[in-house]
Amino acid sequence: MKLAKESAFIAVIGLADLVTTVVWVEYHGAAEANPIFSHYLDKGIFWFALMKLVMLAAPLVVLEWARHRRPRFTLCASRFAIGAYCCLYVAGLLHVNPNLLRPQSADAAIYPKASYSRIRPFHRHGQNRSEYVQAGLKKLQERLTHGRSGTRGTQIVASSL
Repeated sequence: MKLAKESAFIAVIGLADLVTTVVWVEYHGAAEANPIFSHYLDKGIFWFALMKLVMLAAPLVVLEWARHRRPRFTLCASRFAIGAYCCLYVAGLLHVNPNLLRPQSADAAIYPKASYSRIRPFHRHGQNRSEYVQAGLKKLQERLTHGRSGTRGTQIVASSL
């Protein structure tokens, strides 16, 4: 029994989905969009991959069986499945992992996007980095010693930066 090219294409898409999901989850901190497969991913990569392969192979077996009985319908259904799988894969990827495809700097990984507006530049009013940090520590020390935070007498010591 020869495998239809649409079934082979669905299998390739499914295997690509499996490989990219495992790579992105393990090395890039991505998440699985499908809650069923997310459950298996929580159990481990082995169970996730096994269930992904079973859930990919079972419909392909049914599709190939039905192809001999109703070839026109299965051709349309296969092509619809290819389009739906690709659309759902991309939609799920972008919904769950919006920053996955964008390169991040080290600062972007530490500070959320909304907090960039609160970060002041180091060269403010002619100060270098050390002077800027010392001025900030001095202001913090003044706030602490004047009772604004309720912790009087707290001493702040800065090491050389």
